[in-house]
Amino acid sequence: MRDEIIARARFLLDDLHLCEAEASRWLQDYFPDLEREERARYLHEAGSRGRPAGADRDVVQDGQELLLGGGPIGGRSG
Repeated sequence: MRDEIIARARFLLDDLHLCEAEASRWLQDYFPDLEREERARYLHEAGSRGRPAGADRDVVQDGQELLLGGGPIGGRSG
C-alpha cells in the first residue's frame, strides 16, 4: 500500500501540479485512514523521489526563475 500512496502523491504533485496542501486533501479522500503527518511524509517522499538535480528550479515565468510550489526566487513578485 505504501507504494500506491507514494504513486498517488507523485501523480497529484507532478502531473496535476497541486501544492502540498491541496494534494494532502486529495490524499485524504483516497486514503481516509492516513493521519495528516503521514500524508505530509508521503508527499515529501513523493516530491523528492526521482527528481533530477535542480528540478526544483526549472520553471521560468516572465523572465524570472521560480521555485516549484513557491514564489519567485528572492521573494519579489512580478
